[in-house]
Amino acid sequence: MTSAARLLFVIKVVFFTLNPVFKSIFPSEYYSSDPPRGADGSAAKIFVAFHIMDIDEISESKMGFRLHLFVIDMWKDDRLNLDAVLDNSSVRIVPEEIYSRIWKPDIIFVNSKSGYLFRQSVTNKFVKILDDGHLYRTTRYLFQVDCLMKLQKYPMDKQNCFLKVGLLSTPSTDATLHWMDDPISPHRNVSLRLVETNAPLQFDIAQPKPHKTTEQWIFTECDYLYANFTFTRRITASLLNTYIPTGIVVIMSWGSFWLDVNATPARTSIGVTSVLTTVTQIVQSRNSTPSVDYLKAVDVWLFICLLMVFLANLEYPIAYNVEKFYTLNRYSQPDKYKDPKGRRMTVAQTLFRYTNIIDKVSRIMFPSAFFVFIIIYWATYLSMGE
Repeated sequence: MTSAARLLFVIKVVFFTLNPVFKSIFPSEYYSSDPPRGADGSAAKIFVAFHIMDIDEISESKMGFRLHLFVIDMWKDDRLNLDAVLDNSSVRIVPEEIYSRIWKPDIIFVNSKSGYLFRQSVTNKFVKILDDGHLYRTTRYLFQVDCLMKLQKYPMDKQNCFLKVGLLSTPSTDATLHWMDDPISPHRNVSLRLVETNAPLQFDIAQPKPHKTTEQWIFTECDYLYANFTFTRRITASLLNTYIPTGIVVIMSWGSFWLDVNATPARTSIGVTSVLTTVTQIVQSRNSTPSVDYLKAVDVWLFICLLMVFLANLEYPIAYNVEKFYTLNRYSQPDKYKDPKGRRMTVAQTLFRYTNIIDKVSRIMFPSAFFVFIIIYWATYLSMGE
């Protein structure tokens, strides 16, 4: 607010204070810092509802999500003579001059890391007087909400997050918080409503659920309301970006088993390329998720893929040395290398019988081991609970 606007507001308040209508609204001993009481002296009851416009930027790297919503809170202050306002105006909106002088719930959003009150054109906030004298406040916010995500099943995870609402300095002995659909609410309505269809890029959002609790806080008890959100991650992006590419790299590494053992450049190129590609996938995956002290589901997959291509690369020097050993023995022990008819075997026959047995076993063993791992991996993580 600029200095000129602040001065104009002060002038309006002064003139409005001198207005007899204003004097009739507030009793002689009215303090905006004191919460109202019920007719029986009970604590003030504040009813809250959220109309959620959008949920986006659900980020495991930032451990949070962004929430665009209208916050509605309702309370009653029997100390105020609001009939004077209704009799002098056809509009039930409380003027700013009155709003600045009345008691208002000091609502805070406990786990919000940052917040923004929309002020485009006008400040997105108003207070309305209902027929039974309740004050009905609506405010439009944009929050960045903190959420401690559990990533053991990432990217097959389901995240349970919440927005915690409380009162800054008012204990439950002076004011109590309730959701709008509470049985004692005079105007029962849906507490948490998704106004528009929310479809974040990588998540499905369940209907939010309200919850209330009372907690001990600095020698007093305070009421807190929880809006619980459940985000279920879609696995499509991870399949296309991580699982399928790394699976193809592993299968590609098996190609060296069908190449001649003497084709050193070809077999070495396949092995080195497979290892480097898998390592690159691991680095990209780690950069997109926070550093945690436990293994994620995607880490298990990438580690096994790296192990498979490493072993496939390690298989070549073993096969090459076995070939060299049998080639030398063929010339030093010619009688050992004869067929059943006593004829001396050729080099090709010798290599097929002895050296290539390693490649032949690898052609069966590597795919079998990898496909068994795939079955166990998906069966375990898809059946695992939250």
